[in-house]
Amino acid sequence: MCRPPPEESVRAVLDRTLLPHISVEKVQGIFSLRLPRIYDVTTSNGRALQLVLEPPAMLRLLRFERPMVEAETVAVRWIRETVEEEEADVTSAASGARKGALLTKTGSHDDPEPLEPDLLSLVPTLVQSSPYPTNELKSAYAFFESVRGTPLSLLPSGPLSPPDRRHVDKQTGRLLRRLARLTSPTGKFGPVAAAVAARSAPDGYQHLGVVTDTWAVAFQSVLEGILRDGEDMGVTIPYAAVRRNFRRFSYALDSVAVPRLVVVNGAEEGNVLVHDPGSRKGVPDELESATKDDTSDTAGAAADGSGEVKAPGVSSLEVSGLLDWSNCVFGDPLLASVFADGASDGFLEGFNGTDAVAETSTLGLRISRTIVEGTDTAGVRLLLYQVYHAVICVVKEFYRPRVDSSRRELEARKRLNEVLAKLGEVHDDPKRSHQRPSGEMSPAKRIKPNQEGPVGRMGVTLQ
Repeated sequence: MCRPPPEESVRAVLDRTLLPHISVEKVQGIFSLRLPRIYDVTTSNGRALQLVLEPPAMLRLLRFERPMVEAETVAVRWIRETVEEEEADVTSAASGARKGALLTKTGSHDDPEPLEPDLLSLVPTLVQSSPYPTNELKSAYAFFESVRGTPLSLLPSGPLSPPDRRHVDKQTGRLLRRLARLTSPTGKFGPVAAAVAARSAPDGYQHLGVVTDTWAVAFQSVLEGILRDGEDMGVTIPYAAVRRNFRRFSYALDSVAVPRLVVVNGAEEGNVLVHDPGSRKGVPDELESATKDDTSDTAGAAADGSGEVKAPGVSSLEVSGLLDWSNCVFGDPLLASVFADGASDGFLEGFNGTDAVAETSTLGLRISRTIVEGTDTAGVRLLLYQVYHAVICVVKEFYRPRVDSSRRELEARKRLNEVLAKLGEVHDDPKRSHQRPSGEMSPAKRIKPNQEGPVGRMGVTLQ
């Protein structure tokens, strides 16, 4: 755990624009699975904040990880503003039968859905941020209201029982479904931070990623990014086979016409936060400070807020949010790693809702026809995404070795080889071939005029 910044430095940043006439009483580092440095900040007026700083300089980062703090702040701010606007629209039009219903911005005017789950209670509140290093903190930073909950992977009780796990998975599926109903404000595909920033700074967002008109080009940019990370480190991977399979099946990506919000790691155990509204037991000491001001008025009542005591055997654990919001993309909801890892029945129940479903041809997943487009090509797309996630798992072990890196690397290589073999068994569709939109060049072929400086800012930045 890194040494926390001096209290006077934190105080100077807060005092400049946000919280005059208060003092910082304590700055304490907290244990986290995330790469950025995270600290609890307690102020003299009792306000509990969480300070997020860039990862330590000695850590090797993948391309898509480099703008992590800025990417998270942009994404969180946009999500909250968008949901608040939707709620305001519903409130102003809340007359008659449409009162309490939310008409989401998915391009459909016939598919109202209640705001469930309540995103504003699950998305952190951004207090103050800067994408540039400051004199006081020597880093880009973000202050958030302290979040409650413990990552699933850090629960002291260990793995959940099957009923508890299904309950949590279903809530997680509902959360990712609700997020997927938010769409790009510009109609563009690519990293959320880049797409949002491009509206206000058309020439100043390139370091955040590639923004394009098609999902095929956007996905190629993130795929090329991780492949180049591997090439930079000399990692042995079947690069030619990966690129060849992308070219063969990129037509399947053209089935995705609506750029939906995807939190790529949104359902991973290290990212899903859970809490028990009726109990404060079982919270790790390292995370206790993040919830010390969180008191529940519904202790002993149902976790769903109904005021009724839940029946024995029904889990009271509730998903309270996500730990990391930095890896957000406008694209295909199936890019989320949960689908590559094998989504559980509970997750799919929450993600699909009451929609009509279709079964993918290659993996047998039953997925919503409302949220997921092009279900006839979804199986091939899932295989391409599995390749992407497997490559990340291999390359990451070379950038940041761990005690069990050899085992993790071998498992990821095995998955990669298996998926490439499956793609080799898929027959080409002679009636369908990928044609790049006029005037749009493949990220892999774009000229990189300056090979010096931060790799992420060459020519066109790759994720």
